[in-house]
Amino acid sequence: QVSGSARAAAMTAPSDATDAPGSDSAQPRAAVSEADALTIEDGRLLDGFLLLAAGGSSSPDDVVSANLSSLQIIDVADEDLAYFVSLDRLDLSDNKLNHAHILRQMAKLPLISSLNLACNSIHTLQVTPHSLTKLECLDLSYNSLRGDILCELAQLYNLVTLNLSSNNISL
Repeated sequence: QVSGSARAAAMTAPSDATDAPGSDSAQPRAAVSEADALTIEDGRLLDGFLLLAAGGSSSPDDVVSANLSSLQIIDVADEDLAYFVSLDRLDLSDNKLNHAHILRQMAKLPLISSLNLACNSIHTLQVTPHSLTKLECLDLSYNSLRGDILCELAQLYNLVTLNLSSNNISL
């Protein structure tokens, strides 16, 4: 297991996430490879290395958007998220996230404005008051959320778009 500080130091090390500068193909890779994800029992851990690979950068400061959909992610190394100070859009749809504190973990991303958590296995959520202040778009469709979740989501004051379709919510 790699400690948070060791991860942080390694996240600033050069990576092969893009082709060599000056070449005709100096573009970020479109997909995250199997080797880029730390595998844990029955799924993957979302950590800083996975975000760097998905963001196509060797520096956490440069990652603005990351698509981590359909990677069988089951947990988040939230201590790594604080290094991604420019991350604005994150797609974690179609994974295996199911814990109530996923929004508390995402609150470590200071500029996150769009978060897609559709098609996971989330049953309930816990929102820390006055957190996720930049979050404007949240997709929680196709989970297993219940009606009692609305009180928690009401604490996200800046939401403009909220998708709760295909959950177990009734008023």
